[in-house]
Amino acid sequence: MEEMKHLLRYVLCGILCSMTVWLHGQNLKGRVVDESNHPIEFANIVILSADSAFIAGSTSDAEGRFELVPDVQGKLIRISFVGYDNTYLPYQVGDVGDIRLVLSSQMLQETVVTAKRPKFELTAEGMKTRIAGSVLSDAGNAGDVLSKLPNVDGGGGSFSVFGKGKAVIYLNGRPLYDSSVLNRLSSTEIEQVEVISNPGAKYDNTVKAVIRIKTKKKVGDGLSGTVQGSFSQGHRSDYIGTVYLNYRKNKVDVFGSFYFADSYQKQEQTNRQNIYGKSQQNSFADILSHFRNFLGAAGLNYEINARHSLGVQYTVDKQPIDAHMQSDMLSTIADGQEENLHYDTEVEMPSGVNHALNAYYMGKVGKWTIDLNADALFRQSQKNQYTREYASDILSQEITTFNQADANMVAAKLVLTRPIGKGTLSFGGEYTRTHRTNVFDNVQSLLTSTDDKIIEGNASVFAEYALSYKNWTFDAGLRFQNTVSDYYESDVRIAEQSRKYNDLLPNLSVGSQWGDLQAQLSYTAKKTRPSYYMLDSNVQYDNRYMYEGGNPLIQPATYHDLSLNLSYSWLYASASYVRMKDELMNVYRMYNDEAILFTFDNFDKVDEINAQISASPKIKFWQPTYSIQVSRQFINEEKLGITEPLDKPIFHFKFYNAFTLPWDMTARADFTYVTNGNSGTSYKKHYAQLNLSLSKWFLKKKLQVHVQGSDILKTSYRKSFTYSPYHSDYRDNYSDSRKVYVVVRYFFNSTKSKYKGHGAGNEEKGRL
Repeated sequence: MEEMKHLLRYVLCGILCSMTVWLHGQNLKGRVVDESNHPIEFANIVILSADSAFIAGSTSDAEGRFELVPDVQGKLIRISFVGYDNTYLPYQVGDVGDIRLVLSSQMLQETVVTAKRPKFELTAEGMKTRIAGSVLSDAGNAGDVLSKLPNVDGGGGSFSVFGKGKAVIYLNGRPLYDSSVLNRLSSTEIEQVEVISNPGAKYDNTVKAVIRIKTKKKVGDGLSGTVQGSFSQGHRSDYIGTVYLNYRKNKVDVFGSFYFADSYQKQEQTNRQNIYGKSQQNSFADILSHFRNFLGAAGLNYEINARHSLGVQYTVDKQPIDAHMQSDMLSTIADGQEENLHYDTEVEMPSGVNHALNAYYMGKVGKWTIDLNADALFRQSQKNQYTREYASDILSQEITTFNQADANMVAAKLVLTRPIGKGTLSFGGEYTRTHRTNVFDNVQSLLTSTDDKIIEGNASVFAEYALSYKNWTFDAGLRFQNTVSDYYESDVRIAEQSRKYNDLLPNLSVGSQWGDLQAQLSYTAKKTRPSYYMLDSNVQYDNRYMYEGGNPLIQPATYHDLSLNLSYSWLYASASYVRMKDELMNVYRMYNDEAILFTFDNFDKVDEINAQISASPKIKFWQPTYSIQVSRQFINEEKLGITEPLDKPIFHFKFYNAFTLPWDMTARADFTYVTNGNSGTSYKKHYAQLNLSLSKWFLKKKLQVHVQGSDILKTSYRKSFTYSPYHSDYRDNYSDSRKVYVVVRYFFNSTKSKYKGHGAGNEEKGRL
């Protein structure tokens, strides 16, 4: 009998052990979807114990899928995402299938804040804002959405992130170099926007800020598209037209677009320049610039199946510019003699035809994700300038210059990703090769003619690992980049101006969440390479007392950025400290003993601190977004030979107000005020701008009419004092910012493009 008990005990133990092994052999996995059965990316999946303590967690991928290692202590599974009600399931292992989340309908009473969910969500690299379901979904187009985010500034396709600089913009994982895409993308199609203030190792060493736009996933075959026309009236009338078409049949997308713009900018500028011990100039300039843009794009995308897709896209554009400037100057030399000068300058930039080609493959093999891109780019630019200088109404000299710059680039980038443990590992490589020529000639031989060529190759390898553990997230990356740049003058290699760099730059971030409070601390090291314009050796004539040109000897700068981000419900705050080594700066030097040369050089060290706080509640039909930002630089002005202090902070106040009105109407009143303060070697004066707009949707949100008045009070004058050891210059510029806009957009059968090409050599394209 006793032997039977022992035998039964061993059998039961064997069965339990076998079940345990079987259970642990199956991971917990599933897919998170919304009410329309569309996948939800970045949803949080958490295993909870019996007392609701956190055991393990993960996030869903682009297809809504997740996978977790099982834990015998698990009792509940909690699935959550911003704007949706939390969902709880009994803990189990294996495939739990689709988990459908329901949009949150929670509201507060009376006139208190109605947006209870977090307005901002911190990620491993920055801040994510959900656009769908918010008042920003009716902002107009994607550019309107970006301009309303608390830590983003800009417009016209160019945006910068506060404290970081100009951002590279991605749409559904693909970088944008056609700003017209932002005009034709409706705000109603945008799911979320992530502002990455600490880009990881998978981005080029030069990228300090990224904006990622993700649109809603839509399905369906047939023809879809967007037609948009806009008219604005300032000093002159501006016209913009856009057509985008996409035809989908089963697994194939064929798409194309055409963009046309015809616009003007009028500037009125006053200058007071003092060249120490030599002369003073008082001048007034009237400038009228004419911009045109013709752009066409076409592409093909083929989804082989749910795990593999490939595609190709070709873009061609031409962007001619011409400008006319008339300037009157009173020059007073040191002995008191005066001379009246008049300048009549014509600039033509006819532009060549530019071509860009991208091809991609994206696939999944087992647990591996493969992302491969190849790019080719061909650009042509030309600048012809003709200046007539009159002294006391008599033609004293003519200066005619021709400048031709051509560039081509080829690039490839491979990124491999797979889950490892409780995190995700990404690694890969990127290679770009650029060939750029620059020819400058002055007919009268007053300026030195140049014939420069730069051949540059960049090879990079990178790796990054992101991990979620309980309520903590960790992200670490490392990028090694080798750059070989050969500089030629008249086909002769110049050793002093040729460069070789080997850069090893890390990034690290740690974040955590306690209820609605989120915190993230990060460190990033980046490089800023001079643009090809900065490296040009030619000198351009502006007037008798001012020239401008590049500096082939300039070196890249290194940035060390330590940032802290905090988010609580609809409040967001951030602070950063940046150490800039060999910073690229605008400098001024003497030229020809009587004139100033504007050029570029490195400065050994500049420190900068940035801080901001933003509030974005929703009070019934009113949703304000109020922000206060402050930046202060720390620079040794004595090393620059400047006697004026350069450390006065700049405060930036944003008071954005959106009002949701009946009949599908949205009104906005946006006010910006910037205080006096220092930036680089300049002291910038305060300015303000008030914009008012009204939008209305028709035909079930297929047709939108948007009317806006910008700079209503005409207060956006940009005034500054610039200093150097040799001169000071006061500038007062007004650039025709008071305008009235009327925009009409029509969307039919809106379908999200399945094109997944990310591009390669994207940062090099920006330098070109």
